[in-house]
Amino acid sequence: MPAGGRLMIETRNVHLDQDYAARHAEVKAGDYVMVAVTDTGSGMPPEVVERAFSRSSRQGDRQGTGLGLSMIYGFMKQSGGHVKIYSEVGLGTTMRSICPRASADVPVAAAPPFKRMSPPATRRSWSWRDDVDVRLFVVAQLESLGYRVLAAEDGVRARKILSGPERLDLLFTDRRHARRHDRQAAGR
Repeated sequence: MPAGGRLMIETRNVHLDQDYAARHAEVKAGDYVMVAVTDTGSGMPPEVVERAFSRSSRQGDRQGTGLGLSMIYGFMKQSGGHVKIYSEVGLGTTMRSICPRASADVPVAAAPPFKRMSPPATRRSWSWRDDVDVRLFVVAQLESLGYRVLAAEDGVRARKILSGPERLDLLFTDRRHARRHDRQAAGR
């Protein structure tokens, strides 16, 4: 919302009936929790909404890199839920995330008290992200946890780090990079 506006976040329990489940193959009829985020921004045309969950749907350099919607979409599908976007140019956008609700008879264990633990200063992490903003964020987060981070912006730098003498304790990347590296290593 470059010119400002309103952002609303709504949560509620919903029941998806057989008709809804028949129209959305990724969900089953039952009880769900819905989280909706609505803005009064510029909205999106239908062709942008269609590709909003694609990993390659970046907004231009001046407008940032999007909201990581492909990750949200993947998480919701893995959880047995789904995500829908409703948008009208000039009026704004609503994104509804629907996730299965836990049944009331499931025992919930008390969470242990939060204890922040920092890894020893000798821990080394490697982060391979080609997106500069994401890479810088990941490096900052890992360093704040006490890791010494070796960051790679591309496959050439990644190979140098992996074949180097440093022992790595943590690898932070996405599956896309890992699969690409596996194929390259196998000579395919």
